[in-house]
Amino acid sequence: MYDVAMSVLSCLRAGTEVHVAWVIEPSLADPAEAVAVTPGGGRMGDLMGGALDHAIREAVRGLASAGELVDVPLGPGEAIVSGLAPGSTVTLALVPGDALPVDIWEDLAARKPTRFAFRVSGTLLEEGERLEPGEPGVALSADRLITSFTPVPRAVIAGGGPIAAALADAFGFIEWQASVHPDPGTAAGVMATLSSIDTVVVLGHEVEAAGRALEAAIKSKAGYIGSIGSPRMQELRREWLAYRGVEWDERVRGPAGLGIGAASPPEIAISIVAEAIAIRTSS
Repeated sequence: MYDVAMSVLSCLRAGTEVHVAWVIEPSLADPAEAVAVTPGGGRMGDLMGGALDHAIREAVRGLASAGELVDVPLGPGEAIVSGLAPGSTVTLALVPGDALPVDIWEDLAARKPTRFAFRVSGTLLEEGERLEPGEPGVALSADRLITSFTPVPRAVIAGGGPIAAALADAFGFIEWQASVHPDPGTAAGVMATLSSIDTVVVLGHEVEAAGRALEAAIKSKAGYIGSIGSPRMQELRREWLAYRGVEWDERVRGPAGLGIGAASPPEIAISIVAEAIAIRTSS
């Protein structure tokens, strides 16, 4: 749901019709998965690898004003894509974007813990309302559907090589969503979607590439920015940024990592992950 929230907000602010679907049963490994669709064929997000896209578009055509619970039987093709058995039925919640208050979408776009409920009447979903945050998941009863999301921190690693690979493993071990982007442009695009619970780590010996990645990180909302390299490398990066009018702010830690005498890529990764955790838990 976090991945589609900004798109849904943009549609609502522009007066564009948009519908959002997420899975109620069976439970997903990632309860935050959702997809948003627009009448013009636009699709944002991902739900079961796209296996339900056709069914969602068909269901939108006859959707009640507030929303509905929709049962989707899976044929052989959908089953292969979704990973479920042929003949399985997936129950979706399908609602117009404006069925929830705008401030809920704003919280989701900011990747905050968010919980909301709909009153259930048969298959109809009515009266979407905010609840206090709780454990992530979906709970459906005879008269109420409660959906709760808790964001997983993301770590964007700008650069490649053994240290990048070790960082991805280390962040994965603590169940953060880590992604490695050797290309600064690709990394910058991902950084633009980060929030204060997220992390960026920049590495590489090429000052231009590392500088571009650091510039994007500083302009993002990431709470921790690690700059790997020697003090001389940090100085060169500062100069590159200053020449372009970009200030090195307090979120940037360079050289990155706690001072534990780390030398090997796994040790360096551990020192940086530990520092990122310390910054996040102290903020």
